[in-house]
Amino acid sequence: AGVQNYRNWTKVVNGVSSNTTLYATTDQANDAISFIQGQGTNLWFLWLAFSAPHGPINKPPVSLLTTPAYINLSGTHTDIVTNGRAYQEAMTQALDTEIGRLLTFVPTNTDIIFLGDNGSEIQFQQPPYYYTNGTPDANGHAKFTLYEGGTRTPLFITGPDVVDGGRTNNTLVNEVDLFQTIQELAGINVAATLPSGVLIDS
Repeated sequence: AGVQNYRNWTKVVNGVSSNTTLYATTDQANDAISFIQGQGTNLWFLWLAFSAPHGPINKPPVSLLTTPAYINLSGTHTDIVTNGRAYQEAMTQALDTEIGRLLTFVPTNTDIIFLGDNGSEIQFQQPPYYYTNGTPDANGHAKFTLYEGGTRTPLFITGPDVVDGGRTNNTLVNEVDLFQTIQELAGINVAATLPSGVLIDS
């Protein structure tokens, strides 16, 4: 079982496909930074949906890792199947590194919403299974389920428009709940854009 090759994938931009060897998380961060730098003094909105941590599970570039245990992973298919959690954590650490780099280009007067997907996927569709908190679960209580591992994912909001920061709330949220919030942050009167008699569940 050889080392998994993550540096060979197809990127599609405006319908045009090209092969790239850059780690996808780094590539996505680069694209976001380029977009931000191109805005000048204009107001802007960026929705950045990182692919990681997600299948195919792999070992990220060691330059994005700080934990020796992750740096020393072999990256072989056999090791990935055997130690899926460690590789998922390494991919998460690489993502954290690239988010940190991205944030150095984000102006301080920017509102930031960070949220995760609906739980970890079921690794390789065979045991061992892992869900959000990393506990093995042979019942597959992971992504696509309503169990805790499929719903308890992060949502953070920070920025100048956050009132009384530092608070926490355990209420369940769906991504569509953010649409109206984002429009209001952009100065849009959402109610004025709706046909008469249409109500917003807010």
